[in-house]
Amino acid sequence: MAVSKTNFIKNIEEAYKKYYGSLCYYAQNYVQDAETAQDLVQDVFVRIIETRQNFESPLHCRNFLYLSVKNACLNHLDKENVKKQYIRQAQKEIKEEEELPDDEALLAEVFRKLKQAVDKLPTECRKIFHMSYFENQDNETIARQLSISINTVRAQKARGKQLLREKLKDLYPLIFIFPGLFQ
Repeated sequence: MAVSKTNFIKNIEEAYKKYYGSLCYYAQNYVQDAETAQDLVQDVFVRIIETRQNFESPLHCRNFLYLSVKNACLNHLDKENVKKQYIRQAQKEIKEEEELPDDEALLAEVFRKLKQAVDKLPTECRKIFHMSYFENQDNETIARQLSISINTVRAQKARGKQLLREKLKDLYPLIFIFPGLFQ
């Protein structure tokens, strides 16, 4: 039985009003965070609207909502656990090389590995990359100092970023420490 767009929206609005609060409470039992729980519940309703999910009965709708929220919570928790495992593994590998006393030492170690990788870049690429990211010079200044075009500076920076992504793929979980460098 086809449901008109108006009836579909009305049914979703009614389900939202009826179940939103209890679904958020249910989700919070899994994710332990009210904002995350609300986001997950809203995402479930958005997916229902996008797919124009039809329900055979109010009971089917309720069961579908709770099951969808549960699955969304479990997927969210899986993603969070994977992130934590990457960070723990990276910290463990770095600490195995030498005992690091704190987060500052971890940051210094990541920076050291980054510097080593930059030092292995091709000569012109390395020079431009160093001037840009370690000396904080803009493209125009670099181009003027090296007597090259701004487009060459941009191209060498892009090439350097690509090469560093490849060389530093094992440090990827920690790259968030240097957000502007790898975008």
